[in-house]
Amino acid sequence: MDKLAEVLKGIEEEGERCVIFREYIEMGKMMKEVGEKMFGEGVEFLNGRLWKHDGEKMVEGLEKKELKMLIVCLKGGGRGVKLSAGNDVID
Repeated sequence: MDKLAEVLKGIEEEGERCVIFREYIEMGKMMKEVGEKMFGEGVEFLNGRLWKHDGEKMVEGLEKKELKMLIVCLKGGGRGVKLSAGNDVID
């Protein structure tokens, strides 16, 4: 998590946004906590446990630059996350 915080600090300093792809929900939750400490607001975690509408709103928020960080669990994919919506993509 220290490396993630280091990367996010650089993203914050540049005023950029990022998309992070993770396989496991628990890891995504921990990453969301790190992101919230770094950015405060504008951090969401898209996973397969969400209603389709909620996931679509998260993707839309990233595209409209309302989010700073979107974590996508691989099982929550399929909602049209455009890699160009984030300046940085972390896998």
